[in-house]
Amino acid sequence: MRVRVCFNIRVVVPNRRNAAPMRIALFVTWALVCSLALTSRAQAKAVESRDGNIWISDPKGPPKQITDYGNDFSPAFSPDGSRIVFVRNPAGDRAYNDLTRSGPATEVMQLWVALVDGSQAPQLVLNSPAEVKGRQFSGFYTPQFSGDRKDIFFLIRFAASSGAIVRLAIGTKELLYVADAREFSVIPKGQYQGDLIVEQHRPELTAGHRDWFYLLQPDGTKISTIGEKKRDVEYFLATYLGGDRYVGELNECAHWNSPDWLTCINQVR
Repeated sequence: MRVRVCFNIRVVVPNRRNAAPMRIALFVTWALVCSLALTSRAQAKAVESRDGNIWISDPKGPPKQITDYGNDFSPAFSPDGSRIVFVRNPAGDRAYNDLTRSGPATEVMQLWVALVDGSQAPQLVLNSPAEVKGRQFSGFYTPQFSGDRKDIFFLIRFAASSGAIVRLAIGTKELLYVADAREFSVIPKGQYQGDLIVEQHRPELTAGHRDWFYLLQPDGTKISTIGEKKRDVEYFLATYLGGDRYVGELNECAHWNSPDWLTCINQVR
């Protein structure tokens, strides 16, 4: 097993024009000076969809099958690893798109929660269609638990240029629009545990649009701008995620080099 040992370089230079304690901070933003080393750190459990069923792989034992429905996908652990949220597609239509459907919204996708220990049968927590901002949606994507496990965040195809994050209160079934987003991840640990890393498609002041990454609170309030590139997110994770699993090891995630790479962040333990 390999781990990245990283050093964040920060250079501070006094501002000679002002005797006050004002300083110019020169950040070597890409200066994650990393060396690879070998370590015997134990691998963590992973959850995935295989042939439409949810499985857990555990380095300490054989893989464990959680569902056998045949149309389950996009699983994610809860922060404590005791539960799994996933999408079930009873209609079997993985190509469904709310923006191109003909006719009214019907039952297509569902959100389910399963216990990892198998002590109870998986429970349906949200059926489709679901109403968000006065519109009906039947497609649910990349669900993730909130930091306190009381809510589930997921994506819907809200507009042609961007999706939207929706928050489901598990106890009351209340749905709340959070923010426009192309992709997102709930931060599972560290200083910003429970907050969201979100990729948004925003208009420029002059012309055109740009896709940037932002740090948002669970209600959609902006905390900070992360940056434009994947490496900006990597720098943020290396600085604030904490724990013994650095961003370089996220390449173990099956989606780390795919368009859905942000979802890997939620599975860091």
